[in-house]
Amino acid sequence: MMRRRLSRLVIQETALAKRSLE
Repeated sequence: MMRRRLSRLVIQETALAKRSLE
């Protein structure tokens, strides 16, 4: 159950990192 929440957090962090790279 916690894995699903972590997955969403990871996706959000990845999206932020991509924006930072842009």
